[in-house]
Formats: sequence, structure tokens, C-alpha cells
Amino acid sequence: IRNQLARERAEAKVDIIFDRLSADVAGYNESYALWQAREKARGIDPPKAPDVEAIAKVQGLVGARSELWSEMDAREAGGIGTSGTLVRDPSSRFGVREQPWVAMVYGQASPGVRPMRTSDREGNRYLSWRVEDRPEFTPTFEQARASVEKAWRIVEGRAAARAKAEALAAKAAGAESLEGAIAGDDSLQVVKAGPFFWINPQAAMMGMVQISQPTGIVIPGDEFMAKVFSLRPGEVGVAFNEPKDVCYCIRLIDVEPSEETLKERFVSRRGDPGMAAAAAQEARMRALRGWVEDLEARYGVEWLRKPR
Repeated sequence: IRNQLARERAEAKVDIIFDRLSADVAGYNESYALWQAREKARGIDPPKAPDVEAIAKVQGLVGARSELWSEMDAREAGGIGTSGTLVRDPSSRFGVREQPWVAMVYGQASPGVRPMRTSDREGNRYLSWRVEDRPEFTPTFEQARASVEKAWRIVEGRAAARAKAEALAAKAAGAESLEGAIAGDDSLQVVKAGPFFWINPQAAMMGMVQISQPTGIVIPGDEFMAKVFSLRPGEVGVAFNEPKDVCYCIRLIDVEPSEETLKERFVSRRGDPGMAAAAAQEARMRALRGWVEDLEARYGVEWLRKPR
């Protein structure tokens, strides 16, 4: 109860600060729009943008400005790139759905410099706005070389990463701890994550299927979760994260509640339509994707640019 009350007071305080910041940014947005419409052509300097770092320092927040990001860059950066907000959606089972931050920023109806409020799965809250939009273009070889080389190295290095993780797993199987198994190798580190669910329970309550994001694990996907939940306490396994740029050697410490308790709960709720719908949603989405892919293959559809 104390934690809940403290959280509510903190949320109310953050709301007040965000309201003030939003008003400042909205005022700048209006001034900037007027400058574009009336004064830009006459050579008048644009209005001065709010000083993010200075405002954040006064309000006790953390201010930052990113480099120019593509949508993929934003997703891989984590933090705000994985955040979102709830929006009304009458077609959704619960009348709301999650709107990802990347969809808000990179979508065709993106809000420009108007402030956006989002939060991530760890409870961090963000107030952000877009300050620059560079139109899409085909980069030259020199411009793209660094990114292409990085991607090539990641792809080529996956086999070596898995081999190293499997060797570590074999060593860890006979050790008392992962720390003991990696002793002397400064290139590796042990992260204790959890407890966590496979599927985010808060999202599941709203009819959405979202993989949990345990602290310390970089963008886990189904492969990672499937491996974790296939292990028994003390067993060791290997799995990549979702983008396959990190290969984990995993040692399961414990499972709560026990497998027997989970089976009993499942049987006791077998008539719950909500649970059945949540369990079937992922299978339904896979079937829908397969149906669309089959139609594209049957009729020879070739996307010159993937639809958003």
C-alpha cells in the first residue's frame, strides 16, 4: 500500500512537470509554424528552441537529444525506442491498444514538434518531440558503408558467438555458478535477471501479447524465452536475443510457482474464454501472416517499398 501511494504521488508530480514542459514546447511549436508560414521566406531567423538540458535540470529530469535515427536505429537503442502509450481503439477487445513511440514519430501522421508522452515496460516515462526530419534518400556507398559493414560483421559473427556460448554452457554445467565458469575472461559478464514472465501480464490483461523485457537482457524474443522456460532449475542453455546480436548462456536459478501449481491453475481456468483468447492470439497472428504471405506469393506481389 505504501509503495502504491508513493507511486501515485510521484506520478502526479511528473504529470505536473510534463504539463509545464508541454506548454513550453507547444508555444515553440506555434511560433515555429508561424515562422515557416510568414517569416522564413523573408530571411528572418527561426524562433529559438527550448533548451532541453536546462529545463530538465531545473525540473529534476534527465534531458537528452539523439542523433538522427532511422526507425530501426530507434528500436535497437532501447529506452524511449521501446516505449509507447495507450490510445482508444473501438475495434480492440478492451477498447484501447498500445501505440508504439516509433509509430508516432515515423508514421505518416507524426506530430512534428508537438510533445509526445510515452512510457516503457520498466515504468520509465518520456516526454519527447521531433526536432528534425530528414527525407528518405538512397545513401551513397561511402555513406552506407559503416552501417553495412556493422550488419555484415553481426551476421558473420553469429556462428562464432553461438559456439562460444555453447562452450561456456558446457563449462558452466559442471560449475557451481556462471561467475565461476567465466572467471578470467573479462570479455564476458554475468547478469542476474528476474523473476520475469514470458508474456507481459499488464499487456495480456488488455488483450495484447508482448514479450517481457527483463532488466539486463537486450531485446529478448521468443527464442530466448522458449529456452529459458524449457530449462529446469540448475540447467544451462544457449539462445540469441530477438535481433540476434547477443548470444546468451543461460542458467535457470528457480521457477515460481512450481510446474505442478501452474498445471493446476491452467486446468482450473480451462473454461475462461479470456485466457483461451490470449493463448490463441499469437497463433492467430501467425496464421494471418502466413495467409498474407501466401497471397503475395500466389499473385506475384513484389513490394518496392514495404507498407507501413
